[in-house]
Amino acid sequence: MGADGNDGRSSSLDIQTSPPIPAVIVIGVTGHREIPSSGIVISRIGEAIRRIRELLPPLYHTPIAFTALSSLAEGADRFLAAEILKIPHSRLKAVLPLESDDYLRDFKSRESKDEFRRLLGEAEEIKTLPRVPERSEAYRRAGRYIVDHCDVLIAVWDGEKGRGRGGTGDIVQYAKEKKCPFLWIRLDSQGGIEFEPGRGLSREAFLELDQSNAERIPTGKYRGQSA
Repeated sequence: MGADGNDGRSSSLDIQTSPPIPAVIVIGVTGHREIPSSGIVISRIGEAIRRIRELLPPLYHTPIAFTALSSLAEGADRFLAAEILKIPHSRLKAVLPLESDDYLRDFKSRESKDEFRRLLGEAEEIKTLPRVPERSEAYRRAGRYIVDHCDVLIAVWDGEKGRGRGGTGDIVQYAKEKKCPFLWIRLDSQGGIEFEPGRGLSREAFLELDQSNAERIPTGKYRGQSA
C-alpha cells in the first residue's frame, strides 16, 4: 500500500459530468371531440410530432423532451396526450376548464370518464382555470391558455368557423392572431397536414443550448491519488 494508505495504484481521474439540459418542446392541442376515422387521425398526430422534430436544427448534445398541453376532452385532446406519453421522457400537463368533477359531466360514457381519470392520473401537472359563469367561456379560456403557453399547436380541425366560443375554429383563429405556429391535421376533404409558421421554435436558441451542453464543466473531482 502507498504511504497514505492507498493501494499504490496510479492516479486516476474520476470525472462526473452533469447531465445535459434537455430541449423541452411544449405541444398544445385543439381539436374536435367527435372524429371519424380516428385511427388515421392518430397516425397523423404521430406524423405531426415527427414534423415538429424536423423543424429543430440537428442537436448533437441535447436530448429532446416533449410536454403535451391538453384539456383531455374526448377526441383530439386525448389522442395527442396518449401519443406524447409514448415517447420516453415526455410529460403531460392537463389544463382543465372546470373543476374535474364538474368537467366529468361532459363525458357521457363510463369508458370516457375512466379514460379521463386515467390520463389525469398520468399528468405531472394539473392546471384548473378559475371558475367563470358560462361553460363556453371556460372552454374558450382553456383553449387560449394552451395557445399562450405552448411552443407549437396541433389542430385537428375540419376547417369550419368556430361553433361558438371555445370551439376549434375559434381557438385556431386565436392562434393565428397570436402568431403561434401550428400544424393543421385537416379533417376536410383535402386531408393531410399543413404547417403554419409563427413565433417560437427559434433555431438559434436550440443551437445555443446544444453548444452550452457541449461545453458543460465536469462536476466531479480528482480522487484515488497515491504517493
